[in-house]
Amino acid sequence: METDLRDTLVDLKLEAKSNFYNILLKDKPIRLTLPEMGIPFGIDKLGNDHFFKLSFFKIRENLEFQRCIDYIYALEKRLGELLETDSLKSCIYTHPKYDPTLAIKIPSARGNNISCEIVSSDGTPLTIFDLEKGDKLICDVVIDTVWVGKGKFNYKIKAKKIKKCV
Repeated sequence: METDLRDTLVDLKLEAKSNFYNILLKDKPIRLTLPEMGIPFGIDKLGNDHFFKLSFFKIRENLEFQRCIDYIYALEKRLGELLETDSLKSCIYTHPKYDPTLAIKIPSARGNNISCEIVSSDGTPLTIFDLEKGDKLICDVVIDTVWVGKGKFNYKIKAKKIKKCV
């Protein structure tokens, strides 16, 4: 993750739609490749949606993790400024005893079909059932919308491609 990514957030725009906003950076959704990170808990299902958390394990010793989390925090701060709110729900989860985690949504299309490419390190296609607690992943993600739900602004970091590392 590039060190100067936070500087690009001054160009961030929100495009109002009927009941949500498109998040645009230079007229496109934000796309990032996250550093290799572990899944501490496996895959969770909430309704028809699948989620997982990536761990910033030993973040104090990992400069790449520090840059990544700093960028996400800066993005959330900028979104709050543009929305004129301090009620944006963070995708970063913290606990005083543990390293922070980042929530990632695995998007699904109609019929509950996963609309995210999942591959092994050699490019072999995988399914979400091949992702397990403790696996190391590299994820290409997109951040494209923010909406209001339960009195808070929400956004999701959505996986576009998941590469399981060996």
